[in-house]
Amino acid sequence: KKLGVFLMEQATNGIITLGANGEDPVAFVKSIDRSHIDLRDARRRKKENVESSSDNTTTKKSGNNNKLALAKLYIIPHHTVKLMALDDDDVKAAEAKSDVRRGTGFLTAP
Repeated sequence: KKLGVFLMEQATNGIITLGANGEDPVAFVKSIDRSHIDLRDARRRKKENVESSSDNTTTKKSGNNNKLALAKLYIIPHHTVKLMALDDDDVKAAEAKSDVRRGTGFLTAP
């Protein structure tokens, strides 16, 4: 479904008010009726879905001992390594704790 058609439907339902600009009747959204029953129902359904999916992941995690960690990884471009005369082993993460990351060039912040 195209965005303009969707916005027109929502405007017809009274959820949003559209602003026209020249020939474009769907140029921008002027206002949103946050108390509209459809929006309240959608928020409630989303909250229920999030809660039910978090319950499912909690039960799945209880039987699984794998840990998940997120880290920002950096790669130093090869031209920067040459210009700054950096050690290749340091740049390639040769001493990385993770076997998956070791030697790949993905570096973590100090």
